[in-house]
Amino acid sequence: MLLRYVAFDKSGKRVTGTLEADSPRGAEELLWRSDLVVARVSPVRRLPPLHKLLPTLFGTASAAQVAAWARQLATLLDAGITLLAALEVLQGEQSTPAIREAGRNVAASLREGKSLGEALGQNPTIFPSILVRLIRIGEQTGGLPSMLRRSADYLEAQAAVRGKLRSSLTYPAIVASTSAVSVYILLTFTIPMLAGLLEEFKADLPFITRMVVLLGNLAQVWTARVILLVLVSAILLFLYKRRPGGKERLDRVMYRMPLFGKLIHTNLLSRTTQTMASLLAAGVPLLEAVQLTRENTDNVIMLEALNLIREDLLEGKSLSQGLAHARVFPSILSEMCAVGEQSGNLTEQLNIASGILQADFEKVMNRFVGLMEPAMILMVGGIVGLVGVTVITTVYSVLPQVGK
Repeated sequence: MLLRYVAFDKSGKRVTGTLEADSPRGAEELLWRSDLVVARVSPVRRLPPLHKLLPTLFGTASAAQVAAWARQLATLLDAGITLLAALEVLQGEQSTPAIREAGRNVAASLREGKSLGEALGQNPTIFPSILVRLIRIGEQTGGLPSMLRRSADYLEAQAAVRGKLRSSLTYPAIVASTSAVSVYILLTFTIPMLAGLLEEFKADLPFITRMVVLLGNLAQVWTARVILLVLVSAILLFLYKRRPGGKERLDRVMYRMPLFGKLIHTNLLSRTTQTMASLLAAGVPLLEAVQLTRENTDNVIMLEALNLIREDLLEGKSLSQGLAHARVFPSILSEMCAVGEQSGNLTEQLNIASGILQADFEKVMNRFVGLMEPAMILMVGGIVGLVGVTVITTVYSVLPQVGK
């Protein structure tokens, strides 16, 4: 550790500086050997890394990054490298600060005699509980590399779903923002410039031109206020979401939104069934698989549904009965699970159902994007068309007056 000291030499001169030592006591011994009289030794408070100062932005890792870490670890273990040595190799090649920090903590826990599952469980912000459980199963069965790969497959599948959802919203967002900037430039620069030029000739502007100029003036006055209002609203929404019951209400509102709510619903169904299928395939008991799925779900409506399923399982009911009772899941899922329970291949049926629900999600997502694109084009085209009509009307109305 880095320590700052204040000491005095034989002549009584004050000496200050810093040094590395295991403890303040060790620093004092080093200073005494240098013939210095120690007055004070204190630790240097270093500025925390950026990913610790801003944990929301930098203090975590994506599912794809954790999946890559797990897959690389499995490859090193298959090559015959010991677990601790493999972690040290990954530590030197890791570029993500959060995973590098977590890997350092995991290695330290292993040196203390803890298992890999226990060490990963001490870093819940990086390694989800599902990953930890699969790793523990791998340690118990002697198939740690295979469970690491299974965990990587699961995390990559989850990341792919999120990536598709994010990419589906990216294009409409880019079009909307570009359109807003274009309309702002037209209203606040182009039209006022044309109107000012024509007013120099003391020409009477048409009604539609005066209305567009008025809109431009309002845009110039209110733009900063609107941006401030949006920022304040976003902050208030964030704070409201952190209040007790706030996230629940927001989840319910978003769930009821036309089309967007359907997109959220199908995404949740796909991810939930995929998670349960992965856990059951790894040998996790059904009740624990439902509990782990619940722990990795942040949507209130799905949490309530999984709670109902868990209660039904505790009462001795089957998974298909619990799915039907929850009402959030489609009837085809409960029927397929009932067939799987009767035939003894529940995991296979869940995998098939997960694929069906994934296809439904992609269909809804494509429909959502397909509706957003023409809506954006119509909106932008309407505004640009209005501005074009304004310019043409203005020119044809004012030219005769200028000629006089």
